[in-house]
Amino acid sequence: MESTICDLCKNPFYADANQRICLNCEELRFDAVKEYIDSHEDVSFIELIEETGVSKKSIDKWLMEGRLTAKGNELKTYINERREAIKKLAQGYQNSTEITNVDSENANRISFHTKK
Repeated sequence: MESTICDLCKNPFYADANQRICLNCEELRFDAVKEYIDSHEDVSFIELIEETGVSKKSIDKWLMEGRLTAKGNELKTYINERREAIKKLAQGYQNSTEITNVDSENANRISFHTKK
């Protein structure tokens, strides 16, 4: 962790790698998105980004973590499509990777090899 300045409030804070917004500002942004969803039942993902000014990455993360709950069909459809895409990626990764023991004497050592 290193000390940096928040992009939004300009206050110093200790940041993890690539973190540019302090936790306080991040929670304020989360609250703004949650309030918007609560007051606009059938909001779309794009509308949510445009109206709150919060990044697609942040909103997507909160939706996938289950911190935000979709009320309307458009947002529910987006979440379901995203989860299916993630599931397909994970299955594709499992199908393209095989786990093999590097050394039979040391079973704790494992390497990953991509199938060609």
